Amino acid sequence: MAQVPSGSEQRGNVALASAREQYRASLVQLEAAYHVMQDALRDGTEALLAIRSHLDRGGSAQEFVHDMLPQPLRATIAHALDDWERARHESNRLLWRLLLAEGHTHAEIARSFGVSRQLVSRLLHETG
Repeated sequence: MAQVPSGSEQRGNVALASAREQYRASLVQLEAAYHVMQDALRDGTEALLAIRSHLDRGGSAQEFVHDMLPQPLRATIAHALDDWERARHESNRLLWRLLLAEGHTHAEIARSFGVSRQLVSRLLHETG
């Protein structure tokens, strides 16, 4: 006859499943942010190549600044990098919560990632 899990075991299973689903969702967001960042960096690379080509042909800096409008490109790249960093941070935080739900200690998580136990503790207590 199968043993019925206790109330605390059932709560633990629910917490583990919730942590796993939250981490999985964060990976989807991280992947989306990565693709946006990749596109922004690709646009930046194309602009750099165009500028270099313009200079190689003897063009002036004023011409490419006027024609290429660097501010919107810079803003797009900065925004994409910020979004990716926020998604990466949240994904790490949720991974650490999942590891904690699976029974790992703060010290074990810190050792695995090469960070301090205090950082692990602080991120685990952040609200997302």
